[in-house]
Parts: sequence; structure tokens; C-alpha cells
Amino acid sequence: MSSTVSNHRLFIAGAWRDGATASEIRAPWDGRVIAKVHQADARAMELAITAAHEAFPIFRGSSRYLRS
Repeated sequence: MSSTVSNHRLFIAGAWRDGATASEIRAPWDGRVIAKVHQADARAMELAITAAHEAFPIFRGSSRYLRS
């Protein structure tokens, strides 16, 4: 049995980032921590929204194949 904890960070504006807070996810059978999930705060949300708006004009012209 592996004791590795998955660390799920935020992917914003082309970079992996830690969230303002993170929650531990525990295995139901033994209670050990199996994952750490980061949550975005208002600042991270604004950064993500801004990055999406900036990427949209370029991305909308790409093919369905590239977007999948």
C-alpha cells in the first residue's frame, strides 16, 4: 500500500499554483490522508478569469482537434 498523498493544485494562466487554503481528503476505510486539494480565493479567481478572457481571442480560432 502506497503512502503517497496526491497534491491537487490550481492551474491558472499556464502555471500550477497553491491555493489560499487546502483540504485534506481522507480514505474512508482507514482515515489516512490520500489527497490535498487546493481552493482558490477571490484573488486566484480574478487571475483565472482575467487569463481566460485574454486567451479567448486566440483560442476560439483554433481547431476542435487542438482544443480537445
